[in-house]
Amino acid sequence: MLPNPYLLRFRCFLRAGSSAAFVPLALAQAPPAAAARRACEIADIYRVLGVGNPAVAPGGARIAFAVRHTELEAGRSWSELWLCAGDGSGLRQMTTGHHGDTDPCFSPDGRTLLFVS
Repeated sequence: MLPNPYLLRFRCFLRAGSSAAFVPLALAQAPPAAAARRACEIADIYRVLGVGNPAVAPGGARIAFAVRHTELEAGRSWSELWLCAGDGSGLRQMTTGHHGDTDPCFSPDGRTLLFVS
């Protein structure tokens, strides 16, 4: 689960004759209001959750994407699948556990979400 506060950034893609698709670009923890400024370190890069492999359902009503977590100290990483509405609302986690869940793909009718694990 994504602890609060997290920021999910989207880029809007418009296709001729269809609705807009909002594709997640980055997921990062929001900085505390009174955070002290310091130089960025390698460990900071690994704290950023990688968001990728977006899949837009036919009609653009839903978007599935993978979120990659990395534990630098433990030397491991895993990914989970998340789903949201085409406008970015209704964010919910679809898979859990320390697995490599990636490459979401909707069936042609948009009712089934397939992925690699």
